[in-house]
Amino acid sequence: MNLCRKLQRLVGDVKKDIIIVGDFNFPEIDWDSCYSVNNSFESTAFMNTFHKLLLLQHVNFPTHARGTDTPHLLDLVITDDSFIQKIEPLALLGKSEWSQ
Repeated sequence: MNLCRKLQRLVGDVKKDIIIVGDFNFPEIDWDSCYSVNNSFESTAFMNTFHKLLLLQHVNFPTHARGTDTPHLLDLVITDDSFIQKIEPLALLGKSEWSQ
């Protein structure tokens, strides 16, 4: 999986104080228990790489919702250390999926 290779290369090149922020679009990952609910190849490969690289994910609230669909945690803040203390949901920026 290309994302996993890029993640491995980034962590290998940077080595320390890594912070990665973005929409990873893995709604099937349960971040409370750190596993793929449906065991899809992509999400399982991502979680295996995530664990192998000893990364931490800091967002613990849904970041995407549309209509009556179940909200999902898609936007992640990933680090290699616990230097982030707390992340809170605040005002929406731009055209968010929350408003669609």
